[in-house]
Amino acid sequence: MSSKSQELIGTLLDAETKAEKIVAQARENRVRKLKDARTAAEQELEIFRQKEEEKFNQESAAMAGQGNDSRDLDSRTAQELNNVEADFNANKKKTVDYAIKNILDINLSLSSVKAEMLKSGRAG
Repeated sequence: MSSKSQELIGTLLDAETKAEKIVAQARENRVRKLKDARTAAEQELEIFRQKEEEKFNQESAAMAGQGNDSRDLDSRTAQELNNVEADFNANKKKTVDYAIKNILDINLSLSSVKAEMLKSGRAG
């Protein structure tokens, strides 16, 4: 029976050794798969990064072109403001004269109908 026990112990040791090899192989496979996945992800990320940088550069170039548009808008706005100010300066004397004339020149005469009503006491 001792030889049978020794044989069973040997079988268990062989099974344990095989199990350790299987576990070690599984770990190696897992590490390799993780490295492969990381490498693939880095490659995809690099492609994505390049596309996004290209897109950003195109948008930056387009916005740089719009910078000229904003400068043009600023100069047109300044020109319009100058035009408004010139119109104001050209017309302010006429406007003040017109307002004073209409405020100070009041027609004090009464129409004949109003005069008649006042005389008769029916002013209303």
